[in-house]
Amino acid sequence: SMDNSSANRKLDSLVGAVPLLLDAPADALTAAKLRVPLIVLFSLSNCGFCHEVRRNYLASLIRESGDSVMVREVVSDEAHMLMWLTGETLTHAQLAARTGIQFYPTLHFFDAQFKPLAEPLLGANAAGFYNAYLNQRIEQSTQILRRATKATS
Repeated sequence: SMDNSSANRKLDSLVGAVPLLLDAPADALTAAKLRVPLIVLFSLSNCGFCHEVRRNYLASLIRESGDSVMVREVVSDEAHMLMWLTGETLTHAQLAARTGIQFYPTLHFFDAQFKPLAEPLLGANAAGFYNAYLNQRIEQSTQILRRATKATS
């Protein structure tokens, strides 16, 4: 039977609705086409602060931003399988280890090659500034992508 935390996690993923990272090449393609950053939440399955970030910031960001951001989640202690950019299949735990995540939650702002565009955002609500930090990094990441596209087009 499911223990309470995984039942909550299931409920949470339905309610908080940050899609899992399952197909990195497809998401990268979409992000490149839309010229938007890929925002990836590295979480743990039973982490209160991860839940807070997911529920209080990312769910509304997804609702309000439409196509101007892409948000995905990597549950770093779970074995969800994902297709990686190289074509290999990794678990969420393997990707988190490969990315060098040490702290949860960590929010990364990636380009379509999954290279960082901004400083990762660690932890939950830093004294009421989380939203400001989040928006500033989205802004910074988006500007870098728009500049890069201008340079190549």
